[in-house]
Amino acid sequence: MNANEKLIHVVSNPMLAMILLMLGIYGLIIGFHSPGFYLPEIAGPISLILGLTGMGLFQGSLPAVLLILLGVGSIAAELFTPTHGVLGVGGLISMILGILYFPAEPLMPQRWFSVFNAAALGVGIGGAVFVAMVVLGVSRLRRSKPVHGEAEFQNATALVVKELNPGGMVRIKGEIWQAFSIDGHTIPEGEKVKVLERQGMTLMAGRMQTTGNENRKKGDNK
Repeated sequence: MNANEKLIHVVSNPMLAMILLMLGIYGLIIGFHSPGFYLPEIAGPISLILGLTGMGLFQGSLPAVLLILLGVGSIAAELFTPTHGVLGVGGLISMILGILYFPAEPLMPQRWFSVFNAAALGVGIGGAVFVAMVVLGVSRLRRSKPVHGEAEFQNATALVVKELNPGGMVRIKGEIWQAFSIDGHTIPEGEKVKVLERQGMTLMAGRMQTTGNENRKKGDNK
């Protein structure tokens, strides 16, 4: 038996077909009642299709087409929904089952189907590795705390491109910002300063050697 015949033989077992059917129904119920778990939403339809096929309600290539469409839709949803890879892995499983489910064409030699099934398995494994890498990358990005807003330039070094007297311009991280000397003293062009705080679109900066003194003065005033 080829892979297609083996799969049909397995799901045609009456006990397994009924279990798959019930798992599919309960999976859909849980998915609709408590959306967001994603595992019931993807496992339910797969089990339902396999169970109905095992009971003889689907014939020919219809189960294969349904499984492949479900797999493609799940993988597409993974790209736009943070499911930690649940939809992606489920979609790959669904696609592999769909490919293996295609009925053997009598005009094609048996060797062709052996190579086809091996290629499908290879694509599935490669896709699973890719989804895992994407999920790990996204997880790392989510764990990292982005720095933005008022604290984005805190204690960063900037270069004065227009004399601060007390206002002027500085270059920081490749951007030109309006800046003011925090102590009111003139800071010449070309000198490096430290950004002490940000007020809207304006940076408050001080000389590198005096910023520590400024911070201590602020603490004393408090």
